Amino acid sequence: MPLVTSRQRSAVGRWPSITLVGVEEEPEKEGTEGAESQGRGCSRWIRRMCPCLYPRSRNYVVDQGTSDGAAAKPNKETEMSSLALAVVSVDLLHSPSGQNRKEHHTDHYHTNQLVLRRGQTFQLFVTLSRPFTPDSDRLHLELKTGPLPMVSKGTHVIVPLVEELEDNCWEAKVVEKAGSRIKLSVNSPAKAVIGQYQLTVVTHSNGVEATSTPSDLCFLFNPWCEEDTVFLDDEELRKEYVLNDTGLIYYGTEKQIGCRTWNYGQFDEGILEACLFLLDKSSTPPTGRGDPINVVRVISAMINSLDDSGVLE
Repeated sequence: MPLVTSRQRSAVGRWPSITLVGVEEEPEKEGTEGAESQGRGCSRWIRRMCPCLYPRSRNYVVDQGTSDGAAAKPNKETEMSSLALAVVSVDLLHSPSGQNRKEHHTDHYHTNQLVLRRGQTFQLFVTLSRPFTPDSDRLHLELKTGPLPMVSKGTHVIVPLVEELEDNCWEAKVVEKAGSRIKLSVNSPAKAVIGQYQLTVVTHSNGVEATSTPSDLCFLFNPWCEEDTVFLDDEELRKEYVLNDTGLIYYGTEKQIGCRTWNYGQFDEGILEACLFLLDKSSTPPTGRGDPINVVRVISAMINSLDDSGVLE
């Protein structure tokens, strides 16, 4: 066994004359557990004292700065938005063979939009993002007509949700509920402005307001409504003057009179839209379209008068 002197050792004490016999020097181990533990401790200390050197990932769910690892608080706005009541879709039941068009005697019109008569109820389905809760949710309809709708002029109508419908006023009632889908029965007054409307469904819940995409519909005068000025109390007269699409036109002189068939064509495609277009082009404001006498005078002027840019010369 070789002799190892004190001068050959790096860790010799104060006595250089001492000779160590039979002692072999153990090689130092690299990367010992103590060094590793000390390194991790230093890293944790630096992270705690200088957090800017270790930016936190945005995908963290747990707050790494807390010792107990408590979960981060959810975003309040996101939570409220998820609970808010929103309108998914609105079905106006506008099919010519559907309930609305049949009951309102407008199923003969060749148009895809909903055509209604004032002073009478109509039905629609509303699909919501979750079931409707009357105690905490609010819902109403809005109808607008004309270039500048105003509530005071009757061209911007707010239809509230009520328990029971009353005659001759704008109201809506929930008549059916099936999950997140509800059916509304909507009533209109007999003096409502006729013409083209845009309907929207507005909901309020948890401080959030949501509005549906506008849907087009049209209101006409109603000879079947007793409160309407154009009411006819004879069904045969209503068939002859309202629903009949053909008639006779007489021609000739006093001593020689002939007749031939005349196709009125009031239900043909585009005819209703043309009539509403004439009303829009006239100088009559939308507020004056609730009076049938005024509407007839405006239409006559727009058709026959050349100086009023009429249709016929």
